[in-house]
Amino acid sequence: MPPMIRQSCTLDLQIRPDAFSRPRRIWPLLQRSTLHPQIDGWPVNWMPYPIHSVPGPEDTLDEEGSSDCKRIGLLRGRREKDTGYVQYLLKNQDFLNQLTTWARMPINDAYSINKLWDTLYCQRAHNMTMPPWLSDSIWSKLNEMFIYTDDYLDGSAVPGIGNNENTELLALRSGELLGQMLSSMTDAVNNKPHWKFHVYSAHDSTITALLRIYHNMYSVLGVNNPGYASHLVHELWKDTSGQYYVQVLFSDGPYTDYRSITYTLDECSHYASGCPWKIFNQGYASYVIPNFWQRCAQTN
Repeated sequence: MPPMIRQSCTLDLQIRPDAFSRPRRIWPLLQRSTLHPQIDGWPVNWMPYPIHSVPGPEDTLDEEGSSDCKRIGLLRGRREKDTGYVQYLLKNQDFLNQLTTWARMPINDAYSINKLWDTLYCQRAHNMTMPPWLSDSIWSKLNEMFIYTDDYLDGSAVPGIGNNENTELLALRSGELLGQMLSSMTDAVNNKPHWKFHVYSAHDSTITALLRIYHNMYSVLGVNNPGYASHLVHELWKDTSGQYYVQVLFSDGPYTDYRSITYTLDECSHYASGCPWKIFNQGYASYVIPNFWQRCAQTN
C-alpha cells in the first residue's frame, strides 16, 4: 500500500472482488495489514474488514462490463468483420498456420490467439518447461498479436489494424467501474459520507479496459499485458488552497514501487504533479453510461 494509506489508523475500507476465486484470495494478503498481531501494546481497535462480492453476471465493476451484456459481444462481433482487422489476420496467416501446426489446434482469430497466449503465459510465469518451438521471437510475435487483436476488438484504435475507436465499447467495458470511482470522489469533494479507501480485486483485463479509456495503455505497459498482482491506484488529494486533484499510480507487480502515470492520461497530459479534479471528472464522465443494462439490451 502507498505510505499515506499505511499511516492511516482510522481508515474506512471497502473491498470488492469479483465472483472468481482468484480475486477473492486477496484476503490473506490483506490480513497482514488489517489484523493486529497478538502482542502486548498493539492497538486493540484494529479489526478485520469484510469483503463484498456479487454474482458474476451482475458484476459490472470487476468483470469489464458483465458477461451478460449482450451488446458487448455484438459490438466486438462487428469489429471482427472490419476490413483492417481481417487484413491484419491475413497478413499474418503464415505465422498463424505455423502456430496451428505447433499447437495442434486451430489458431486463426483473436479467441484462439488469446487461448494459446494465455496457456503459454502461465507456463512461462511458473517456470514450467516450454515447448521447443517457442523461441523468444515466436513469443514476441504471438504476444504482439494477442495485445493488438484484443485491444482492437475491445474498442481501441490500433496502428496497423484500424484507427476507428469505438467509444461505446470502451464505455461498456469499464465505464461502470470508472463511474463508481468518479461518484466516490464526488462524494468526498462535496463532503458527503464516503468510504476513504476502495479496493477492487479483479483481473488483468480490468486494468487494460480502464487504461483504454485513459488512452495510455501502451505508454504504461508497452506492448505487454499487466503482470501478476499489478494494479492501479487512484488518489484524490486536496492542496493547501482547497483545490482537489487526482493522482494515478501504477505498480507492475507485488514487489515493485508505485510510479505516477497521471501525465500519461490523455485528459491530464499537462498535469504531471496532479490532474485537477474538475478536468479529470469532466474529461472521463462521458464514458459513464447512465443506464447500463438498457444499453446492453440494444441490438441496433
